[in-house]
Amino acid sequence: MNTEPTSLAKAILLSLLATASFALVAWTQHELLGHAEGDEVGPKLDYLSLHPGEYDTFFLGSSTIFRQVVPSVFDEVMAKSGQATRSYNLGSPGMGGLEADHALSRLLELVEDGVAGDKPTIFYEPRFPGGTLFEELRTTERTVSWHDFTRTRLAIQMIAESELEGREAFDAVVDAGRCFAWKTTNFAQGPRLLRRFAPWLLEPERSRPYIADSQGYQALEDSTQDNVINRGQEFAKDRKGFSGGVHALIASHGSPVQPLEDSSTEKAVARLQAQGAKEVGATLIGLIPPTMTSMSYARAVADQYHDFYLYNSPRLTPQYFQASGHFDKNHLNREQSEAFTRQLAQDILDRSPAQGATDE
Repeated sequence: MNTEPTSLAKAILLSLLATASFALVAWTQHELLGHAEGDEVGPKLDYLSLHPGEYDTFFLGSSTIFRQVVPSVFDEVMAKSGQATRSYNLGSPGMGGLEADHALSRLLELVEDGVAGDKPTIFYEPRFPGGTLFEELRTTERTVSWHDFTRTRLAIQMIAESELEGREAFDAVVDAGRCFAWKTTNFAQGPRLLRRFAPWLLEPERSRPYIADSQGYQALEDSTQDNVINRGQEFAKDRKGFSGGVHALIASHGSPVQPLEDSSTEKAVARLQAQGAKEVGATLIGLIPPTMTSMSYARAVADQYHDFYLYNSPRLTPQYFQASGHFDKNHLNREQSEAFTRQLAQDILDRSPAQGATDE
């Protein structure tokens, strides 16, 4: 008697069951893992989901958002003008372009679910999506965490469009693929599971009281991280190179911003972000806080956003480029951060962005 068809059907069924079981376990682990080490946005989005409707204005970006936009000050200025807001800071140190895009998509999901108030405003720091792709990707928890299918596909597209060739391009694609595979299979995620279910076995997670108490904002002076404290102390002792950095920034703004081709993936990302915000009833506004980086990419895609506010010009906003007002080379201290936030709120009220993307 021929049992080959039966054996084949059984093998297929077992394979499907194994695949389904793996997918179920992977999904369950994703739900239980918690947040990647170094991720500030995840816990903040969790907080927002538990406080639906409490906030209507959001600031999303890197440490120049996290450390320099003070929600309480912003709300105070807006309230005095009769245009009350309830704002929240979603900044995260070191946030790169595709990670920021991933965080924005998660915020827009909350908006769509009705968590983020009616017709919220999102101030977004546009960062070059391919910025971290042209260096070796670090397969850290945080890097792996944003490598979903969409962001991995975009990463590979950008690598293909970049100037990388041969082995360098191949290695970059492999790195992106490895991050995606690690995220999909939860590879090497044991420590995260332990932190979730047996935290006493590992070092305790650092406390984040500012998530609730300060609407997501933390001044650098209040950080308890050793690397931040040391960086501030070193800058206070030796500020000799600061003026040179300011002159270099001025020189970089003197060069024309090269417009990105309409077909480029980078510009497509900005266009999709604006479109996604519009679809859920949110207003997406570009914002570049004071920074020692030229941010040429952001200036090139400024027209994709509803409005655009730029403050990294030493010529237009020299008050933010004095060493005495900085905690370290690239971040304002608390006093100047509050002053910057007041100016931002007032500029919004005056409906006069700081010269837009063509500042010089």
